[in-house]
Amino acid sequence: EMPTKQSLHTAILQSENYPSLMRFDPAIVSWIFANHEWPCAAELHELSAQWWDLDSAEEFPGEHCLVSSGYSCIIERMAKNINIRYNWEVESISYGAHGVELRSSHGLVEAAAKCIVTLPLGVLQDGWVKFIPELPAKKQSAIDRIGFGSSNKVALVFDEPFWPVDEDHFGHISEERGHYYMFISLLRAAKAPVLVALLYGEKAKEMESQFEQKVIREVMSILRSNFDRCPKRPKA
Repeated sequence: EMPTKQSLHTAILQSENYPSLMRFDPAIVSWIFANHEWPCAAELHELSAQWWDLDSAEEFPGEHCLVSSGYSCIIERMAKNINIRYNWEVESISYGAHGVELRSSHGLVEAAAKCIVTLPLGVLQDGWVKFIPELPAKKQSAIDRIGFGSSNKVALVFDEPFWPVDEDHFGHISEERGHYYMFISLLRAAKAPVLVALLYGEKAKEMESQFEQKVIREVMSILRSNFDRCPKRPKA
């Protein structure tokens, strides 16, 4: 059984297959690691060896797909005929045998038999919403220990495709793991010559503080190094 506190990085190093893995080109191995890190937007040493792919069991079956009309259409369909309260900031949640009572920052109260809490992890960790009574120590400890990473995407529009039109994505092997390691083509899904570059972790955080033109230059430099027909700059 996998130790609950072991990182994915440690598990890989201790794996019996690790020596054979290291016979491959280090740059390729680094890209494979990046492809495992991207879904969690964090590096191997930050991921739990036991739980890093917990969501895999809950994935929708079938091929990967893109909602060409935007994910808002899914939310709008799910929200149909549901009573949604806007500007109703929850201040506290009281729960017990009697049911659940939610109190807003304006003093309004809403009672229910059950309550599903889907607050962002950061909100839960900062204690913005008070639970009465306090959550069990085991549950609060789990909330405090869970981490979340950073991921960013850079979308570039071109006049015409210069990459293989039958490919929906292609990888980029970089000396800096996770630095624009993957490009997604929207050509077939959205009928537009658009490439989306992916980056995560510390590289994603660094990108947020950079000027837009610098980011574009970096991405275009990578594309030009891989494709002879790549233009000097994108259309947008």
